[in-house]
Amino acid sequence: GFDSDMVTLVLSIGRSKSIRHVSLGKNFNIKSKDGLLDVLHRIVQLTQEDDC
Repeated sequence: GFDSDMVTLVLSIGRSKSIRHVSLGKNFNIKSKDGLLDVLHRIVQLTQEDDC
């Protein structure tokens, strides 16, 4: 579903060397609390990595 697709998208963004900025807004709509927490956790990991 959408939640697992978002996790996959976040992982892909993290691997991309050309993406420098991602904007999240009201379109960032995940209904599952676990899915949202997983996506947010991965975003935090991406922003804290040394090689990003």
